[in-house]
Amino acid sequence: MKVLIFSWEYPPHMVGGLGQHVYDLSRFLVRNGVCVHIITPRVKYYPDYQEENGVHIHRVGSAYREVENFKSWTFRFNSEAIREAVVINGEVGGFDIIHAHDWLVAYAGRSVARIFEIPLVTTIHATEHGRNLGLHNRFQMEINEIERNLALEADRVICCSRYMQHEISSLFGRPAEELTIIPNGVDPSLFLPMPERPRFTINDDEEVVFFIGRWCRKRAFVSFCVPSQRY
Repeated sequence: MKVLIFSWEYPPHMVGGLGQHVYDLSRFLVRNGVCVHIITPRVKYYPDYQEENGVHIHRVGSAYREVENFKSWTFRFNSEAIREAVVINGEVGGFDIIHAHDWLVAYAGRSVARIFEIPLVTTIHATEHGRNLGLHNRFQMEINEIERNLALEADRVICCSRYMQHEISSLFGRPAEELTIIPNGVDPSLFLPMPERPRFTINDDEEVVFFIGRWCRKRAFVSFCVPSQRY
């Protein structure tokens, strides 16, 4: 099987969890005998094409810069991605599946699937409505409409949790039973026991705050607090 993945994030260009998701998905698909090509934006100092972990990575367009108009940049990247996909499709003798991740590559995914009459799979990791607790301006409404079209036109929609299944179904009107839940996986080789290290000394009268996650510039989430216990 030959799969073409569109993703606006891929290492070393990482903004959130989507890039890590696509990185792990692609290399494990290769381990299972799938031929995987990824089209993603260019990154400074990285080649336009490279093969890594058996995955064929094609970088097109330009890296996004903060000074750019994000909407215009997205359209240009999708246009470049479509042109690259047409070339690669001929070189590999035709893809079997197109896989688009989130709205930023929706135009490319939907267009290439139509051009070559290939099934379109999309993984919707988050929605604009969910990210912003509603739609508050015209651009957010446009993104929401792109997401809606992607969710309704894709032959298969994947989400990573029951929460996202409910959100996609309620926002876009696609029946929940048509949305496939595939939870994010874990590579156990990354979590091998560490060498023995000194334990922290915590007195019985001390309060302990345990945090797991990542710090954000504007806010952070504390998982839970455990007062007066030793770990």
